[in-house]
Amino acid sequence: MLNAIGKLEESQRMALQQMEPKLRDVYKTDGSWVDINEQLRSIWNGYAEHVRRQGLEPDPSKFATQFVDENFPG
Repeated sequence: MLNAIGKLEESQRMALQQMEPKLRDVYKTDGSWVDINEQLRSIWNGYAEHVRRQGLEPDPSKFATQFVDENFPG
């Protein structure tokens, strides 16, 4: 998400590159993290819609943190 809006720092970009093997496994794809970004955008859109239905504004940083914590423990 942060990459899509131009807010991804270089250190974060490098971390994502290192996570590519796990991302490929989770999403059952051969794509790079940039390719997988489209799948993540779909998940974000669902999250944002859910949060807005609760009368709240979605927080990109909170979403990213929760997503990583849930899908890449440890």
